[in-house]
Amino acid sequence: MDFNDFCREFEVATICTMGNDFGGMPDNENAVFGTSNHKAVKLIYGNWKYGLNAGGTMANFEKFATNPQYMLLCHRPKNSSDAHKVYQECTVVVSLMQETKDAGIVDVLDIGFAMFKV
Repeated sequence: MDFNDFCREFEVATICTMGNDFGGMPDNENAVFGTSNHKAVKLIYGNWKYGLNAGGTMANFEKFATNPQYMLLCHRPKNSSDAHKVYQECTVVVSLMQETKDAGIVDVLDIGFAMFKV
């Protein structure tokens, strides 16, 4: 289909992956750490609860600091021959999602995240 025809026929396109093969990396359990085919996937399920940990935006940093927080470390494992080397680059994919109207949610909320180097 021509791109212009596609744009005329559709208003929304959702593109997703059914696996952890983002970045073109093969789905290979024997991937070698530190090579182009290495990957690590971590899923964290959580939620914001009003009055407990729904701190809002950075406009009020004191409340913002009550939002859920996670630390991400990129390092080489002990069995790597280059274990003494520090990564100069680390590619990270972050996806923040919420349940939609399909799941019975009436209002879709504005959500976001911030990343800080510590």
